[in-house]
Amino acid sequence: MKKILLPTDFSEAAQVAIDYAIALFEKEKCTFFVLNAYQMAPSAPTGKSDAQLMLKKLVSGLTETKKDNHQFEPIMVDNLALEAIAATVADKKVDFVVMGSKGATALAKTFMGSTAVSVVRHVNTCPIITVPEGFGLQMPKKMIFANDLKKPIGTTALKVLKDLIKCHDIALTMVYFDRGNAMNEEQKANRKLYEDNFVGLKYRFEEVPLKTSISSAMKSMLSQRNDVDMVIFKKNRHSFFEKLLREPIIRKVAFSAKIPLLILPDVE
Repeated sequence: MKKILLPTDFSEAAQVAIDYAIALFEKEKCTFFVLNAYQMAPSAPTGKSDAQLMLKKLVSGLTETKKDNHQFEPIMVDNLALEAIAATVADKKVDFVVMGSKGATALAKTFMGSTAVSVVRHVNTCPIITVPEGFGLQMPKKMIFANDLKKPIGTTALKVLKDLIKCHDIALTMVYFDRGNAMNEEQKANRKLYEDNFVGLKYRFEEVPLKTSISSAMKSMLSQRNDVDMVIFKKNRHSFFEKLLREPIIRKVAFSAKIPLLILPDVE
């Protein structure tokens, strides 16, 4: 059984992510932990009793319409969002975090919303999916995996990818940003590792020349491929994903997350 954490501040963005998660794991046996940290956001209910009532109502509604292979458990925590999410991931041994992110307007100030980007930066033990506000229930059919190939993929992240691809019959394109330097032996070995593990699946490898920042290159590439419905990154120390999160241009919406992002953990 999969354990999925669904943080909520009772906003529309959070509800979109909840609906997306339920649809994404429709065929799998899951326990969804619906988490509210009632210090989660300035717009959240001001009192614990209000938050408890809203959480109870939310989970009751989800339970009434649930599939037989799904169950929902409410979790109320008196803490800030990041601390509550990290603690719940550890305590419940969560397999996925699926959470909402702000829309393009809010991205002018923050990449995916302050809570989502904090979780991406600091929660390192499970995959994280961020779903942009207003995205809807479009399931992934074409995914791009942006990868510098500097490190091999762990067995956990590899299984997550393969299971997702098989479940939704997804076409995966591995994108390697070419800075003009030849791949070293380790990168070549990592490329072959992916190719060997995705035999029989819809998988292709593509090199994209990198002439500007990674965020600008990603934005340009996605603007030309409007059929892509999920972007994947893998967390590594000193990876270009870490650099992407630090790029000042992100705060100016150089890479606006208009489609869901899947961030794979750097674990075995």
